[in-house]
Amino acid sequence: MLNIKHERQMHGLSFIDMVSQRDRERFSELVKRGFAGKTSEFEYTSAQGQHVAASLVPLTNVQGKITDLMGVSRDITAANKAGNRLRFTQLTVDQAKLAIFWCHPDGMFYYVNDTACAWLQ
Repeated sequence: MLNIKHERQMHGLSFIDMVSQRDRERFSELVKRGFAGKTSEFEYTSAQGQHVAASLVPLTNVQGKITDLMGVSRDITAANKAGNRLRFTQLTVDQAKLAIFWCHPDGMFYYVNDTACAWLQ
């Protein structure tokens, strides 16, 4: 995300530095909730434009006091792009002017598009 290759490059940075300007306020609120004992799962846009799925989990000491948050993040940019392409393809097939039928080997339909439905009426 930040082109960081070594742990020492993280020193002096805050997690908020990795979050886009538009998501920083919401992210800060989730951090506050974390220190209030709430676990969060959410998505945000990184400062470099990646789409990220993340979770924050409060960590406690032996007395039960919340001392830290553990954050886990995963870049979902490629998955989002693939999902968008798949939705576009599905929309294209659904609205094609050709009747499209998909069948199992036993001949049972498992998909027909809108044109096929209209044709079968």
